[in-house]
Amino acid sequence: MSEINTTTIFYKSGKGRRFFLSFILVIIVLLGFWLIVNGWRAYQIYKHALDGKRNLEQAAIAFNNKDLLGAINFASSASSDFKEVSQAIESSRNDFIIRIIPALRKQLEDAAYLAKTAEILSRSLNQSLEIGQKVTKALGGELSGSFADFTAEEKKMFMQTIYQSGPELYGLRANLNLALLNLEQTRDVWLFGRLPAKVVIIKQELEEGIKALNKIIPLYETLPLVFGYPDESSFLVMMQNQNELRPTGGFLGTYGILTTKDGDIKELKSEDIYHLDMPVKDKIKVEPPAPLKKYLGVNYWYLRDANWSPDWPTAAQKIIWFFKEENRLANQPQKDLKIQGVLGITPELVIDLLTLVGPIKVGDAEYNQNNFYDLLQYKVEISYYDEGIRSWDRKNIIGDVLKELQGKLKQLPAKKWPELLALLNKNLEEKDIIIYLSDADLQKTVISSGLGGEIKQINSDYLMVVDANMAALKTDAVMEKNISYELKQDNNDLLARVAIRYKHNGGFDWKTTRYRSYTRIYVPQGSKLNKVFGSDGSQESGQENNKTYFGAFVSIEPGESGELIFEYSLPEEIKKLIASGNYSLYLQKQAGNRQNIGVYLVLNKPPTSCNYNCQINKQGINWNFPLRSDQILSFK
Repeated sequence: MSEINTTTIFYKSGKGRRFFLSFILVIIVLLGFWLIVNGWRAYQIYKHALDGKRNLEQAAIAFNNKDLLGAINFASSASSDFKEVSQAIESSRNDFIIRIIPALRKQLEDAAYLAKTAEILSRSLNQSLEIGQKVTKALGGELSGSFADFTAEEKKMFMQTIYQSGPELYGLRANLNLALLNLEQTRDVWLFGRLPAKVVIIKQELEEGIKALNKIIPLYETLPLVFGYPDESSFLVMMQNQNELRPTGGFLGTYGILTTKDGDIKELKSEDIYHLDMPVKDKIKVEPPAPLKKYLGVNYWYLRDANWSPDWPTAAQKIIWFFKEENRLANQPQKDLKIQGVLGITPELVIDLLTLVGPIKVGDAEYNQNNFYDLLQYKVEISYYDEGIRSWDRKNIIGDVLKELQGKLKQLPAKKWPELLALLNKNLEEKDIIIYLSDADLQKTVISSGLGGEIKQINSDYLMVVDANMAALKTDAVMEKNISYELKQDNNDLLARVAIRYKHNGGFDWKTTRYRSYTRIYVPQGSKLNKVFGSDGSQESGQENNKTYFGAFVSIEPGESGELIFEYSLPEEIKKLIASGNYSLYLQKQAGNRQNIGVYLVLNKPPTSCNYNCQINKQGINWNFPLRSDQILSFK
């Protein structure tokens, strides 16, 4: 007897068919109800998203029309719109249909991340505009005219606003980081068409925004102190001549005292550094570093050579000590002068400022971005005698130039302030401005932002080449310098080779002579020196700021080329980094130095990718570029 199919019998009966049709009808009704409810919800999401987009566009239009209040209101409305979108999407998470369909659930999660990102970005825009409104209000309600047009009270209010904006900027950066984190959670958002490509662009823009804030926040925190708010400030300004290169950027031929109060420069006076050194030459008995004693022929250490360490915080503290000690020994201690810090600047900053403000005239001479350095050097070294100026007073011209430049900057139209900010940022990145602050907390901010000229503390391979001009006049101006770094794995050893190639493009005259440099390379702590080629035979090794350094002397005749080579073994820690695939090389630029660098890594296992315009071949990786700022090279 065949088995009876009870399901077929039940379905063929009229009662079974009615039950089945009723069941299908219920499902259809439920689906219809779900579609109506979620269709309305989807419509609300779409509407609020569209309103948010329009409000953001209106905020941009209002901002371009200099309507800050209107821009703030539109940005606030956009934030509210995207918040509604986020809440509507969140309420859909527990929907039964969505929960049982993984693809829809994933898309909803991505939509939630995108909506939250839009809400955070709108809120961040609102924050930014409110900070801008406060700054504008502090300057009389409109960014126009020049700094000279603002009253003393407006300058003070401006500094107060900057002083109080720190927490808001930290909050803004936290929001941008949160927005980036949300974007990084998104996956394949196919419901949104071409949106994935836009998400990548937004991520890149967010990363750039965070980088910009990382630079702006330290400026906001240090600017009030530099400009004397809330209390009067005094800084030593060390003018470093990079054409007579020294470890932190150049020879300290001139120094200045900058005094500021409530956003304005109260006094800026410059002095020949020998005006401090010479009166105490027989009184100060400080033993100099051995290379200074050997290659400069000095028996004692003075302020002019105080920047022997390439670590600016170390050098700046030594500069402050020498400044106070030499003033004391000369019986002219400046008891009322409390030094808040030391600023190191090179002539490159002045040249860039002249490009922005235009030429300045001092006496019968006009200084511009093309002739500034050579003309000033000629005035200081040669023509002062013909002009009847005493040797003791020959550097007074530097103070006169700075005074005229200061006046030009005060007259700079507000519309050019963004250019000035970009110029300052360039000089900070390229270390033509380096900062040391005596306040420990603010100094931590300076260090964390990379503006302090300090030797970097990092867990990777590391290289910094430091030249120190030893009585070679201003010969660095005519020197062409190329650095090559080669890394090779040899059995169980990791061998590094640093070659510094010098080409002398000058001659013998009042500015240039044979090049004489005491050169040190700073490398990972624990590295072992194997050989040195191209030196006068003497060499030095030591430890400083958690780095090992090797030093040697090199001399190059005019019209000739020379090479100084260091070969050394890297420590075990760097070998482990290569083995684990986490190797990177931190190249630190010496302030004031203009170098080209080539890096060649020979590896046992060829990499698949590397950063910063590298070239990969069967043996390893190759990089070549001008070293204008610190760089990190890596590969995978």
